[in-house]
Parts: sequence; C-alpha cells; structure tokens
Amino acid sequence: MVGDHKKHLEIATEIFTKIESGEYEVKILEPVVMEVLFVLIKFYKLPKDEVINDLKKISCF
Repeated sequence: MVGDHKKHLEIATEIFTKIESGEYEVKILEPVVMEVLFVLIKFYKLPKDEVINDLKKISCF
C-alpha cells in the first residue's frame, strides 16, 4: 500500500488485518497480481524486488 489516499489506506489496512487474522478468506486471480506488479513498478516507480517480496508475503496469507 503506497498510502497516497488516506481513506483508502485505512480501509485497506483493516481488510488486510482481517485477512491475516483469518476472518476473511480471499482469492487473488493471476491477472490481478500481474496488474498490481505492473502498476507499482511502472506508475509508482517502486523497486521491483520490494514489490515482488511484498506480493510473496501477501500470497502466503
């Protein structure tokens, strides 16, 4: 989460907390993961290694 929109960050943080605790179960489709990877690297200019590591953490929930 890049934190560029305060309200969205609050909502996303709450959702991820519920996923981590097992309250929510989610499935992320491959095309969505690829789009997230592309946007974070190309649009937000985040380091590729950092994005990949974060996506790996998310996929372990």
